[in-house]
Amino acid sequence: MTFASRLRRALVLLAACLLGATAAPLSADDGATAQVMEDLLDLSLEDLLQVKISTAAKYEQLAADAPASVTLITAEDLQRYGYRSLAEVLRHAAGFYLSDDRNYTYLGVRGFSRPSDYNNRVLLLLDGHPLNESIFGQALIGNETALPMNRVEQIEVVRGPGSALYGSYAMFAVVNVVTRKGGAAPEAHLAVEGGSWGRREGSASFSGPLAAGIQLQAGGRWGAIAGQDFFYREYADPDSAAGYSRDSDKERYRSFFARLDWRRLTIEGLHTWRQKHIPTGAYETLLDDARTWSRDSHNFVEARFDQPLGSQRRLVLRTYLDDAPYQGSYLYPDFLQLDETQNRAVGGEAQFHTALPHGNRLVAGGEVRRDFRASYYEYTASGVDFDHNYPFHRYSLYLQDRWDLTPALAAVLGLRHDRPSIAPSSTAPRIALLWHPVAGTGVKLLYGEAFRTPGVWESKIEDENLGFLANPGLTPEEIHTTEVVWEQRLGRRLLQTVSLYEYRVEGLIDQVQVGDNLYQYRNTSGARARGMEVQLEARQADGAQGYMRYALQRAEALDKGARLSNSPAHQLRLGGASPLGRYLMASVQILGESRRLTLRGSHTRAYWQTDLHLSLLPPRVLPAWGGRPRLVLLAHNLFNTSYAAPVGLELRQPTIAQDGCSLALRLESAW
Repeated sequence: MTFASRLRRALVLLAACLLGATAAPLSADDGATAQVMEDLLDLSLEDLLQVKISTAAKYEQLAADAPASVTLITAEDLQRYGYRSLAEVLRHAAGFYLSDDRNYTYLGVRGFSRPSDYNNRVLLLLDGHPLNESIFGQALIGNETALPMNRVEQIEVVRGPGSALYGSYAMFAVVNVVTRKGGAAPEAHLAVEGGSWGRREGSASFSGPLAAGIQLQAGGRWGAIAGQDFFYREYADPDSAAGYSRDSDKERYRSFFARLDWRRLTIEGLHTWRQKHIPTGAYETLLDDARTWSRDSHNFVEARFDQPLGSQRRLVLRTYLDDAPYQGSYLYPDFLQLDETQNRAVGGEAQFHTALPHGNRLVAGGEVRRDFRASYYEYTASGVDFDHNYPFHRYSLYLQDRWDLTPALAAVLGLRHDRPSIAPSSTAPRIALLWHPVAGTGVKLLYGEAFRTPGVWESKIEDENLGFLANPGLTPEEIHTTEVVWEQRLGRRLLQTVSLYEYRVEGLIDQVQVGDNLYQYRNTSGARARGMEVQLEARQADGAQGYMRYALQRAEALDKGARLSNSPAHQLRLGGASPLGRYLMASVQILGESRRLTLRGSHTRAYWQTDLHLSLLPPRVLPAWGGRPRLVLLAHNLFNTSYAAPVGLELRQPTIAQDGCSLALRLESAW
């Protein structure tokens, strides 16, 4: 038996202990460790139900009062399960799943994930600021957005259409990453990590007061991964020596985040950067050459002013500057092709909140955004093939009213109208009935519509060398969703959520082949789906926590009734965490998924995967530094399960193998 096999077996035995572990009491003479362990034991179920979210209505409210199916991932959850990226967080949420083509990580929601769609049907926010750019509409959820997770207060996942408040991209979900505010006392955090495939990472953060009334938090994260070697049989015929891709899977990334709070003013900024080498021969580039890569960055600065106007009214103003450049290098047998995009925009929003008679709460607002740089540039050594800028603007108005009809029944009505200069206008309504017949029971009847405006890449870019044809006649795609959500508290320790939904996508923008090696984005007939999501969450008084999330869905094409590609019918997520004695915290997550159809008619295999997270807290603080150290072991895909995900038409391969077993060790300390 190899060392790795023995190590995995030992870890499995340790994980098995977790299932029946009873937390040992913390000794009173070890106060520092006790406090840190209490932080890890996090919120009780009672406390969790009182945590407020702001994404569903643009103001703080309990998740039970939100007009949507909501999942809340707290800072304690992030630490308990060792999540390092948004992708790792979302893959364990009910109804969400991932596909990785070794370049980007793609997010599927409720059975819908078009390969290579850049996640442009999910809206990603950071403290309410949209991170989707306007060329591809992409929401980057991997190391492209490598936020220091210890600076995240909570992640709010709001399923269903969100265009009634947020406009384009919010078709299947809105994901809002909420950062922490600076505390009353200074706090610092350092971490270093090493792991499989040459992973090296470091992070640092600071939080605390700068002067009277001024709070600062800032953090940075940086890392590099040497990557893996692969064999692709699609490239091995007829030359059996071909098909190997070595030393061409490297990745480097960095990020920096800062937030300044002073009275009613918040100034926030973000810089992210990632370069990923592409080992798959995508776009018919040469396999096994590190000169094919993509580079993504996102930078923004935003000022937000939140001013109460008496006890019943509030005015929120924000303005921002965004910059989201991309560069790519693609090596072909006879030439090296380079391309880049620039997306620079300035925008602003005004919100007015007021309480009206008869239990009404009204939110009204407007947005304006000017993309003064929305360009694509493609060139080779022989000259420029494409160089155009497509500046555009967008005006938006929205209105949402919550009306308490009775103490147990409330109605929510919302409407938003967007008028972009790049495409036809769109209007999205939302209707919800929220019923709480008895304490601990909630029923939500939801109907909403959402839209996605075609991006510059889909409608404007034409390059026959790449095989792309422009389509300026594209119209926004639309989704119509009906949903019933039942939330039930079962005793003091267990919470159940059941969602039944049906949606219909019309005018779906999809890439179709229109000639020999020529592709064009067109409005196709669309898709429809029905599904069910069941979630159970338990939290014990001794700090143990567990969950079960199951999703059943059938998504199919409107015109043919056939199942959509890249759409699993069944998904099961199981997880649990518990202290093991005084100084050790352990968590296990198991993920199961049924097969998926590829774009070329084959199927992936169903699979099960297990992740393990161990956190060791030494008994005392470091006497020399006064810090609180923590040693963390992360084991991803513990049993080295072999599984694959469907990919887009730009690859020869119908599927790409996903990561096998990987181990990482992280040492961190807080002051």
